[in-house]
Amino acid sequence: MRRWFLAATAVVALAVAVAVALLPRPVASVDGYHVSRAEVAFHMQRLDVAVQDEARRTGRDAGELLRERALEQALDDKVLLLVAQEQGIVDDVDLDALMAAREDTNSRRSAALARGDVVYGLTSFGPSEFYDHLLAAVRTELGQRLSEGPAAPLQVDDAAVEAYYDAHAEDWATNATTYQVVTLRVPVAAAELPGCADLLAPTTQLDAETLQRAPGCADADVRRSEVDGGVRHSPGSPQGQLLATASTLEVGQLAAPHRSGDIVERHGLLGLSTDREAALAEYRPRLREALTAELLDQHLERRRARADIDIHPERLATTTDLEDRSS
Repeated sequence: MRRWFLAATAVVALAVAVAVALLPRPVASVDGYHVSRAEVAFHMQRLDVAVQDEARRTGRDAGELLRERALEQALDDKVLLLVAQEQGIVDDVDLDALMAAREDTNSRRSAALARGDVVYGLTSFGPSEFYDHLLAAVRTELGQRLSEGPAAPLQVDDAAVEAYYDAHAEDWATNATTYQVVTLRVPVAAAELPGCADLLAPTTQLDAETLQRAPGCADADVRRSEVDGGVRHSPGSPQGQLLATASTLEVGQLAAPHRSGDIVERHGLLGLSTDREAALAEYRPRLREALTAELLDQHLERRRARADIDIHPERLATTTDLEDRSS
């Protein structure tokens, strides 16, 4: 009996050992949550084109670089999903669970189409499309959750939004800025004459004030105008085109000359003025969104820095973008 018991015990132990050996072996973990080979492979497929370009520029081994970038993306996304899970936004952080959600979403959309209901967006998501769609929604919801209340980790109250605007005013000014523009107009027949040609040369080191004086170009027609970025202009209208040009220039800078019928034109920016209050009124929702996204990135970076991250380089080195999801 004892011999039989020992033999049976040995068989059970062997079976357990084999089962453990066959368990999926993660490439990494974040606070105990696994990052599987399949997750890394998934990101390898998504990043392949960009990383191949980077490898050509840097001379690095493309496969090694691709695995590194894919793991970094997988770790970043795992941290995002873990924080979202803590906030009750998602139930599971594993790739298989996310892909199961894709199948459920596609089934619901297919059923809605069959009923004749209106379906907004894609009627069927591929794996990569759904992943982008889901993570974008998670980030938006997480940003809102973490910015609610006076003790919220992300402070995006009005004062913070206004401070963010002041620090990035040039990026949020177009629709609240009036541009003072000088336009030089020269007949095509005179465009290559001495003096005029100098003002129209693309490589000239002139500024807008010089363009306004038009020295040496007797045929020049110089016009000054103001264009208000807060007024909605048709993109193809003269004012719309002038605004599109002026908003890309620094004060004093000239745009490249262009031909309009029998006239060659060149614009220069003489000055501009921005109405801060109008800019805040125009851009406040987008400023709040941008600030929230920036603060969320910082929050996630700090969370990742505190996380217990365990990486298995030997498993990463043998991961390919053809891994089965069960691995």
